Amino acid sequence: MRPAMYERDYIMRMIEAFAKMIADIIGLREKGDLDKAKALVEEAYETVLKVNSGEIKEFDEDQWKQFCSKRTPAELEMLADLLKVEGEIQMDSGKPEGVCKLLFKALELLRVVDAQSDTFSVTRFDKISELEQKLSGSNY
Repeated sequence: MRPAMYERDYIMRMIEAFAKMIADIIGLREKGDLDKAKALVEEAYETVLKVNSGEIKEFDEDQWKQFCSKRTPAELEMLADLLKVEGEIQMDSGKPEGVCKLLFKALELLRVVDAQSDTFSVTRFDKISELEQKLSGSNY
C-alpha cells in the first residue's frame, strides 16, 4: 500500500512543479520575453519530464508508441501542454516552420490520454478543441 501512496505523492509534486513552470512560461510569453520562455520550456522537458526535447520531436510512430506506453497519462498530458506552448512561442517568434508538427503531436498525445482515461475532462476537451481549431485553419 505504501508504494502506491509514494508514487501518487511523487506524481502530485511533479504536476504542481509543472503547473508552476507552465504558468511562468505563459507569463514570459505574454510579456514578450520569448527567449526566456523558450529556455524555461527546455528546462521543463529535462527537469520535470526527464526527456530530451530534440530526440522526442524526431520520434517515428513506433518510437512514440513505445514512449507513450512507458509514461503515465499525467506525464503525457504535461508533454502535450509543453509541445503546445512551445509551438505558440515559435509562432510568436516569427518562426512558423515546425509549429504544425508540434501542435499535431500535442493533439495526438491528448487524444491518447483521452482514450485511456476513465473520466471526462473538460480541460482536456477544451485543449483538444483548441488544437483542432488551430490546425484546421493553420497557415503553418
